[in-house]
Amino acid sequence: MKKLLIACGALLALALIGTSSASAAVCQPTSFVRDSHVLTAAVYNQPAVTGEVDATGCDIGVATDGGNDTVVSDADVHGAKYFGVATKDDGSSTTIEASQIHEIGDAPFNGSQHGVGVDWEGGSTGSLDSSHVFDYQKNGVVVTGDGTSADVTNNEVNGLGPVAFIAQNGVQYSFGAAGEVSRNSITDNDYTGCSNRDAAKTGCTPFVAAGLLLYDVDPPEGSRFRNLYRDDQRNEIVVPSASL
Repeated sequence: MKKLLIACGALLALALIGTSSASAAVCQPTSFVRDSHVLTAAVYNQPAVTGEVDATGCDIGVATDGGNDTVVSDADVHGAKYFGVATKDDGSSTTIEASQIHEIGDAPFNGSQHGVGVDWEGGSTGSLDSSHVFDYQKNGVVVTGDGTSADVTNNEVNGLGPVAFIAQNGVQYSFGAAGEVSRNSITDNDYTGCSNRDAAKTGCTPFVAAGLLLYDVDPPEGSRFRNLYRDDQRNEIVVPSASL
C-alpha cells in the first residue's frame, strides 16, 4: 500500500461573556494536556459564551470537559495558542453557532503541529453551524477518537493558502470519530513544502494538505455532501480503517 503521510475553578473576566468588548483573559488551568504541558483556557466550563473572547496568552479560548455543556453563540474567539474551542470527555458537549474562531496558533505561525480552531475529542459531542473558522496554524476543525461525534454544517473554513511550513487540513475526522460534514465552504489549505517530485530529488518528506481529511474512520459512521472546495491541495482524502 502506498504510504500517505498526512500532516495529519472557573474564573472569567466578566467582560468576556455577554458583551462585545473584552479585557485581558485570566488563563485558568484545565485538564487538557499537550506537549507535556497543562493547557490553560480563557473560558472554562461555562454554560454560555457570547461576545469577544480574547485568549491572548492562553492555550485555549473556550474549554469544556468533565461532562459539562457549553453553548458558544455570536462569539468572536481569537488569540489562543493550541485551540480556539476545545471539548473532551464522555458526556461533555459544545454547540457553536454564528461565531468566528481565528488567530489560533503561534505568533507568528510556524510548523509546530498545533493551532486548531475547533476540537472535539475523548468521546465528547457537539456541533458547529453557520460559523467562520480561519487563521489557524494546523487544522480548522478536528473531531477525533472513538465515541466522539460532532456535526459540521453551513460554515466557512479558510486556511492560509499556499504555505511551505505546515500542511493544514480544513476539517478532519479521525480515529473512529463520526458526524455529518455538509454545506461548508472549505478553502485555501495548500502545502508547498515538499512534493513527491521534491522527495525523489532531495529525500524530504512529502505531506499533503486537504480540505476534508477522513483518517481511520469507517465511512458509514459519517456523511459528507454539498461541501464546496476551492484552492485546497486535495479536496478530500479518505483513509478508511480497513486500509490501515
